[in-house]
Amino acid sequence: MIIFSFGYTVYGQISQEDSNKVVFDYDFMPAVNDDIQISTIALGVNYISELKKGKLINSFEVESTTINYERFFDFSMSSLDNIYKLNYQLGYQYSLSETIDIISEVEMSLVSNFENNSISVDDFLIGGSFMMTKEIMHSTAKSILKLGVTYNTFLGKPKLLPLFSYEMQVNNRLSFGIGFPESYLQYSLNKRSLIEYKFEYGGMYANITDAYNLDLNTAISHAEFSSKEMSLSYKYNMDEYWSISFDVGYTLDYNYSLYHDNDTKVFEFDTAPKPVIKTGIIYKLK
Repeated sequence: MIIFSFGYTVYGQISQEDSNKVVFDYDFMPAVNDDIQISTIALGVNYISELKKGKLINSFEVESTTINYERFFDFSMSSLDNIYKLNYQLGYQYSLSETIDIISEVEMSLVSNFENNSISVDDFLIGGSFMMTKEIMHSTAKSILKLGVTYNTFLGKPKLLPLFSYEMQVNNRLSFGIGFPESYLQYSLNKRSLIEYKFEYGGMYANITDAYNLDLNTAISHAEFSSKEMSLSYKYNMDEYWSISFDVGYTLDYNYSLYHDNDTKVFEFDTAPKPVIKTGIIYKLK
């Protein structure tokens, strides 16, 4: 789906490695069943600084989403063709003990169609997260329990939501996680490659200018996307710096709505579940 932040997040997987990296992602949702085709290109940088006490995590991402409508709607569609996002995340991780960590994050975004080539206060979104993690050692495995809260756009409009997960590294090859906003099952084929099944929630809320409902002569102020998606991915490490990924997925529940003055829904597109194809490239920085 659209607008899934790449950066360091408090809900990351137990098996993911914290590293300095540059990430390029491309997502594509074809116009199947609902005459709406969506593609997203994203480029991000993740940089982690070790402090005397804890870690400081900086993430920056630029994202461009293109929406193609294959039939006529009662709107000035040219204003709804492109949505852009600039996102900065600042995170801090602090260890209370050998097994308990506190992770906090502040997120600042510009999300808009930027139709007038200008920035307004309505383009800004502020979010954040706070979480505590507890590492649990078993005789043959390791697990992590995570509990917290976030103000984010996982379900479309920004709102306060819970964060929770139980994740286990079963052995050197198998790990899994169950929670919100994502659950996963990951299996390492060898030292270079792995496969992963994932179920996740995702969303976006963007400021819109110069778009109107022609029937009601009402200005459209915001666009809201939300989805539930399952996917199967293959990831391959080419060397110590470069890695690639390829995902095939399906949106189980996908919604796209338009609002006037932030609160009044003026139109809801007749969307339908559809396939999703994703590919990514990661370059680890020294």
